Amino acid sequence: MTKTVDPEMAKKLRERLETELIPKLQNQKIRTRTAVAVNVIALVDRQIGKGEEQLEGEWEKLRQVTHDQPKALKLVEDLRAAIYKYDDEIRTKSREAEADEAAMRQAANGVIRGAIMAKLKALQEIDREEDARVAAEDLEDKALPKGEEPSDK
Repeated sequence: MTKTVDPEMAKKLRERLETELIPKLQNQKIRTRTAVAVNVIALVDRQIGKGEEQLEGEWEKLRQVTHDQPKALKLVEDLRAAIYKYDDEIRTKSREAEADEAAMRQAANGVIRGAIMAKLKALQEIDREEDARVAAEDLEDKALPKGEEPSDK
């Protein structure tokens, strides 16, 4: 069974994430990553879900947002290349097999969206664990008298 995505609902969800959730995120890395994920999902909805072309300008905006973060920039570039390749494959396979391109796009869009959200969640959990570890180390450092080293018990 293929899930369909209501474009109006997706637009409202994106707007809500951008106006309510993202500004409240405290960690800059998580905030940036979430904003990029929201924009990638929107591009996937348009390019894979609807078959829109000529989205290079939007991809360039994402590259500009992440230009000072090498890992994020590489991720955006890799995602762009994968989305363009997948879009070409859908067009070719639907022509060759005389398949329903719209149905193929809807199915692919759902899979890609789920994968992006799962990756985002996993990365955010890693960041939270790292932040908690750093905070615990800071507390430990502040609790020790000057010049004392923590004991390894």
